[in-house]
Order: sequence, then structure tokens, then C-alpha cells
Amino acid sequence: MPKLEIKQKAELSRKQASERLIALGRALATGSEVELDSGGDTISLVVADRLEWELEIEVDGDQVEIEVEFS
Repeated sequence: MPKLEIKQKAELSRKQASERLIALGRALATGSEVELDSGGDTISLVVADRLEWELEIEVDGDQVEIEVEFS
């Protein structure tokens, strides 16, 4: 299978960001297929039962960066 990489960057309200995380969490909790919205297109992915989780938090003055990665 060829490599696929999709990157998105958007400015969201805190509520919008939480809605996206909640939708992803629900999809992960309810089955192995996860549908993600990507700029008007929907991408369906099959996710394994066991995942690796990585959390990175950086604080620089007033700037806080949180990265969550599943693989």
C-alpha cells in the first residue's frame, strides 16, 4: 500500500477543538473503523485494537502546545 499523509492546520475555538477530539474518541471507542473529516472529504481508517499513545506538552511563556499521537 502506498504511503498516505494528510496534514491539516486550522484555527479553532476551544469548543470546536473539543468536538473534534470527542468525535475521534467516540469513533475509537465504538469500533475499529474511524471516519475523519478532511477539508470536506471523509477518510475511513481501520484502527487496531491496541495502539501506541504519545503525549507531548510544551509550555513557553503564554504559549502552550499539546500534541497527541496514536500509532
